[in-house]
Amino acid sequence: MDRDDGEDLWVGDLLRYRLPTGVVVLADPRGTLVHGTGSGLWASGQILSRYLGGMPELCRDALCLEVGAGTGAVGLTVAACGARLVVLTDLEQQMPLLRRNVEENCPAGDRVRTLPLDWRMPEQRGALATWSRQWTLVVGSDVGYDPDLLPPLL
Repeated sequence: MDRDDGEDLWVGDLLRYRLPTGVVVLADPRGTLVHGTGSGLWASGQILSRYLGGMPELCRDALCLEVGAGTGAVGLTVAACGARLVVLTDLEQQMPLLRRNVEENCPAGDRVRTLPLDWRMPEQRGALATWSRQWTLVVGSDVGYDPDLLPPLL
């Protein structure tokens, strides 16, 4: 795990990725911690992370919400680029992997938070109400894979 050459490495049953910003995320392709779409690092998340990492001025001092965070790669990249606050959201079942990645990258946890969110559930969307008009950056990658999920998100 000390290698810094950008290669992917297995850490037990988890696959380790080092992103260009230095963020390290673990994915769970074998479904050891979590199951579902949020267990992998998809190409769209890698591309968005690379884009945002190359444009840190978009992230600096941002109040950022990431929907469908999965591994948290995109939101953790925003945090690494100087965001004031990043809230990473996903389904409750994805939280173990997401929280582990936050702990690995932000041990103090003061600027990055996790929050279970199934945006189909109005009561869970309500948990974000205190911030709803404050977000300066909202990100999500590969959240439109199921057309039925889009109306409640929008």
